[in-house]
Amino acid sequence: MGLDHWRKLCTWWFALAAVVVSPVGSALAQIPAKPLDKPAIEAYVRNLYALEKDATVQVGDPKTSSAEGLREVTVSVTLGDVRQDIPLLVSASGRIMRTTASPDVAHVHLLLNHFPTIGFLVGLGLYLMALATKSSDLMRASLIVLLGIALISIPTYVTGNAAQEALCRTTPDAPCPEPGISRAMILAHEGSAFGAMGFMELTGALAWLGLWQLRRSTRVPAWNRIAILLLSAVTFLAMARVSNIGGQIRHPEIQTAAAADVGPPVARIVGMWVTEVSWVWPTCETLHFVGLSLLFGVALVVDLRMLGTLRKVPFAALHRLMPWGILGFGLNLITGFLFFVGDPGQYTQNIAFQWKLALILLAGINVIYFTVFDAPWALKAGDDAPLTAKFAAASAIILVVGVMYFGRMLPFLGNAF
Repeated sequence: MGLDHWRKLCTWWFALAAVVVSPVGSALAQIPAKPLDKPAIEAYVRNLYALEKDATVQVGDPKTSSAEGLREVTVSVTLGDVRQDIPLLVSASGRIMRTTASPDVAHVHLLLNHFPTIGFLVGLGLYLMALATKSSDLMRASLIVLLGIALISIPTYVTGNAAQEALCRTTPDAPCPEPGISRAMILAHEGSAFGAMGFMELTGALAWLGLWQLRRSTRVPAWNRIAILLLSAVTFLAMARVSNIGGQIRHPEIQTAAAADVGPPVARIVGMWVTEVSWVWPTCETLHFVGLSLLFGVALVVDLRMLGTLRKVPFAALHRLMPWGILGFGLNLITGFLFFVGDPGQYTQNIAFQWKLALILLAGINVIYFTVFDAPWALKAGDDAPLTAKFAAASAIILVVGVMYFGRMLPFLGNAF
């Protein structure tokens, strides 16, 4: 058959598809929208912002939205002398969506949620090969993968709350309005993810320590190799369980009865402890600033050496300080997670928090550069750093300052707290 024959055949197929699809599309467009459920919208707003009974919530009448199939609704929240209008979008089926200039965080969770399991499996496989072959190159590659997956797991976890809000928009004690979505499975998924996240980050911390040790002494001590191996096995099993439960959320045909009577997830219990015990939150604030001081202080000394100051000091000597900087990052990570689980609604749609999270990940890549690449390590006393090292150092300072700035801007740019 010639080209003209295929062209005619495709034309007929497209014409037939247009004839079939057009009436279907017109019929779907003519489906009447459900009446606006104002009590459900009020309950959604009260749950989202943890409003007390003394707050007044008024749901306005719907207006036609520029987005096809959606209606705009303005919800006015009054607390004392303060009033705030919250714009929402409601679909024809009654699904509620927030209007925001930030990316769809729930989709970010869908994009990232396979990395902690599949990526970690790749890193664990490389690590086992490195142990079997006693290859330092494979060891370095496996530790980089494990550390990278630990960093990616941070946004994967925090965007999970936004995905939960998108799936189950109702009061905390009510079942999800959409058929087939199990709130019990969502809670079980959240609880298992909290524990797996702890193992993941601990494995990532030991992986970075292994990279630091490998750079300084050309080998990872036996105790750290064994610790990474055991933690990696536990982490992979925990992440596999998280993935299995997450896959059952929208699939009632494969749901198990294990989560039918699940209680509050561990994260919610910890979050209540953070917010209800008077000394916990201010203590976390103090430790958060201590960690930030350690991190910024060490990073600033190392970066200024790359930029030309302290030229008489070799980089290897300054690199001895890096574990103190990582300790500061660990303090920030732990206390930051306590803040998040204490009140996740303040963060999931907060544009300042999203920028802070993105800059933290970029700063993590920067740390990997100074730990793994040879250019900084070649600097002896009196040597000038190459252009790539100077660029990494300047970007590190900008990233850390950016993290500090957006952390401070959480109440102002993101309307939190």
